Amino acid sequence: MIRNGTHTSELNYDQLRSAFDKSASLAAAARMLSRERYNALANRQTWRPLPDGPICVAQFIPILSMDPRSKIDINWVHENFTMLMFNDWGGASRAFNLDGVVAYSGSPERVGAYTQVYRNGMMEAVRMGGHSFMERPVVPSTTVSTFYRDAISKYVHFAKQAYLAGPIMVTAALIGVDGHEFGIGGNFFLAPLRFQIALT
Repeated sequence: MIRNGTHTSELNYDQLRSAFDKSASLAAAARMLSRERYNALANRQTWRPLPDGPICVAQFIPILSMDPRSKIDINWVHENFTMLMFNDWGGASRAFNLDGVVAYSGSPERVGAYTQVYRNGMMEAVRMGGHSFMERPVVPSTTVSTFYRDAISKYVHFAKQAYLAGPIMVTAALIGVDGHEFGIGGNFFLAPLRFQIALT
């Protein structure tokens, strides 16, 4: 059964199979795009240069955004960019780019964090993840966990406001951790980081 406004209609077997095949193809495209973006970020291909060190990333890809017809109103996003700010930014600016709209903390030449909203409704939040503790490079656990939690909360709010429907692929990654330790707790119990972390 498919609903169109207040009307419903039965799907036959071929229509049902076609709908599932299309959904599976869109999901595969979303996974491929996510991998491509992570590879680019691992090579420091960010919107603007970030400070050296680990990068925290949270991606939100609506499955329907892989349909070429999927678009959102980027002018509305530009006007309401404060919903893309994180609490620790202290202020933000925004700009149009070829991909859509980006809100950022810092100067355009060197940012500490940014949130990119793409024209198809995908969102990618990025921030520096490193810190120096007693002259040792550290990734603070509370900082990165707060970032991922807040990113999810912000996208849920954004998706509701932008009327984005359907399933969404959520991924998170901590990239470029070589030579860093994981600082756990307020006094930083340090644990070695030996590999990148990625969750879907």
